[in-house]
Amino acid sequence: MSQQTPETHRILTQEGNSPLPTAHPSHEKLEAIPLDLWGRCGILVLGSFASMLTATIVSVALPTMAQQFGGTRDATQWVTSAFLLGLGMAIPLSSWAASRFGVTKLWLGCLALFTLISIACATANSLEYLIGLRLVLGLVGGLMVPAAQMQVGMLAGPKRAGRVMSVLGVPIILAPAIGVSIGGMLLSRYGWPSLFWINIPLCVVAGIAGLLWLPRIEKKGDSRFDTLGFVLLAIGLSLLTLGVSAFGHQTSGVIGSDAALFAIGVLFLLTFVSHARRTKQPILKTALLSRPGIVYAGLIVFAAGFITFGAQIVLPEFYLQVRGYDPDLTGILLLPQAVGMGIGLPTSGWLTDRHGAGHVVVAGAIVTALGTVALALFEASQPDWWFTTVLIVRGFGISMLSTPGLTKAVSLVDRDDVPNVIPIMNVLNRFGGGLGTALIFMAFQFALAWSSDPSAALTGFHVAHWVMVAVLLILMVPGFALARLEKRSV
Repeated sequence: MSQQTPETHRILTQEGNSPLPTAHPSHEKLEAIPLDLWGRCGILVLGSFASMLTATIVSVALPTMAQQFGGTRDATQWVTSAFLLGLGMAIPLSSWAASRFGVTKLWLGCLALFTLISIACATANSLEYLIGLRLVLGLVGGLMVPAAQMQVGMLAGPKRAGRVMSVLGVPIILAPAIGVSIGGMLLSRYGWPSLFWINIPLCVVAGIAGLLWLPRIEKKGDSRFDTLGFVLLAIGLSLLTLGVSAFGHQTSGVIGSDAALFAIGVLFLLTFVSHARRTKQPILKTALLSRPGIVYAGLIVFAAGFITFGAQIVLPEFYLQVRGYDPDLTGILLLPQAVGMGIGLPTSGWLTDRHGAGHVVVAGAIVTALGTVALALFEASQPDWWFTTVLIVRGFGISMLSTPGLTKAVSLVDRDDVPNVIPIMNVLNRFGGGLGTALIFMAFQFALAWSSDPSAALTGFHVAHWVMVAVLLILMVPGFALARLEKRSV
């Protein structure tokens, strides 16, 4: 049976529809965060870490799996793609599932299923079976992360959400970044099944702790399922994911059918928006976007996805094509950006609670832009240590973009609408990430297509980063707008 402190009880029984305070005056002391809240956040972090770690940990084992199961490399790539498809399908389900089962029950149930499916993956005896299991694993893991975000947002309250949610953001960012490194070490010693067995102790510890200490947060509301909305959104996000995944594996300047997948995915998403406006109970409550503050937060989260995911597709090309390094060394040399993000997230959360999200986003955009300009001017002769330094600074700046935007969106809605606004922000972040990946990759590839000179890869690297600089300058507009809105609400 879970224990509830008086503080937790106050949060769980909060009622009313009055606007919540969204920022502190700079002289006001921040509301303290009790140890029991940090402990509950730690439990949720452990589950989220397992979910996001498995997103990338298997990529290093694809050649080994292809050899053992007798499949082609393209077929084996679906072990990774199927998980990403599951993640995309989970986003539109998360709000309905939280309403249907309750936020805490949803998280605990997904954690239990994630454990069982991981065991099944580790003992799979065919490639087709493993791919199917990975699809379901992505779906379950994709529900677990937003369920954790919902709990944190509802437990922390608007005045502490920045600090607490930033802690939850650390594993979401770091786990995929270190997944390849951990996967390589496990693969060389224990074989590919160990890449799934590693999930078991993490999930068991998180599950037991969650049963004992997480308060039962139930969402009261209409739990009718919007079938058409789900189909439109799931297909749109899946096609978006497939198109982006294909962009990431292009080896020539020809884009073709991958761009078509992406474009059709966008069309499905736009159709969903039209459907949601005419439906009483849409699977995503897009009516929340009629509030100016949430619109600004959504634009920030969208642009942050563009920058974060767009950078991930072009950064490796500097080491691979310009420096000529192998993929393993490239993966290690790119870790400093994740380190900068991990360091910056707690700072970002504290600043958001202290000064409001708008000012933090503007500062983050400036820091990220400085790092991005440095990369846009980078020359092949410059040392690796300078590239590493720029990545740390840039990672620190990126940490001040998405999480403040998400925190602001959570603080602007009533407690019962937290499970509705978080999936909307996740969809916008995924959409921004898909668009960023596609456009940044196209900018890089067009530079290669225009010239056969050996320096073309470096030129493409420069062009791609100038595009990101332009997006960062645009990002400051909703940042300043949000800062003005917060100033008026104080």
